[in-house]
Amino acid sequence: MNADWARLFPESDYRPAMNLRVIDGRDYFRTRDATVLELRRDILRTHSDLHRCGEPDVSSLARYLGISAENLSAVIEPDWVLLRENAAGEFLVEGGCVCFPTMWSLPEKMGKPLGEVHAPVPGLNAALGAKIDQFLSRLDPATAYGRENWGLSATPQLDQHPRHGLLEIEPDAALDRIWLRIEEQALVRLDDRQIVFGIRIGNVRLDALPSPALAPRIAHALRSMPEEMATYKRLSGCRAAVAEKLDAASLH
Repeated sequence: MNADWARLFPESDYRPAMNLRVIDGRDYFRTRDATVLELRRDILRTHSDLHRCGEPDVSSLARYLGISAENLSAVIEPDWVLLRENAAGEFLVEGGCVCFPTMWSLPEKMGKPLGEVHAPVPGLNAALGAKIDQFLSRLDPATAYGRENWGLSATPQLDQHPRHGLLEIEPDAALDRIWLRIEEQALVRLDDRQIVFGIRIGNVRLDALPSPALAPRIAHALRSMPEEMATYKRLSGCRAAVAEKLDAASLH
């Protein structure tokens, strides 16, 4: 996992942030874990209609990655969504393949502009909507950008499509039963009108964080998160208890 931990969990109150950084776009889309790619193929064999939709022109993406456009969904390890700019300058969801969503469904987003796609996220459009539109309109094909998003989950299961009805974290759950779910996201302009949005999922158990300094930072993010956002992230009922456990763990 290539998460930028300090940017993801700064020493400040929780707030929506773009936190973009330059990345190697082609390296982002390479296969890192063959077992994840095989899981993707299994999901596409059994539930393709829930995870892959639209008939977008994938030729620009295939050229960017230097691979064949045939059966693209089954040969790219990360999830990907193609956005197409219309005459009004809006970026619409054109199609893609999302096998490992975090409680959302790609078919429900088809054809919608990003503002509508982001509408369920409390405060996102108000805080960042205009900045996102400006960034995408100015995105240069020569430079790929990455960012991270995070949540907590009661399972490391990669496919968290709403159909699974996954349970929220119980307040009394121990840290070894809670996973920090990281989305490594990528944005790459492919041509004059098309942008690819990539999503890689990684999981880290809360009792096995890569740095002891992360525990108090995550605890502070949980406590300072607006209630509407905590509800959206399915953390409202557990965040106080999880923050206390993280504080206790950081003292050892």
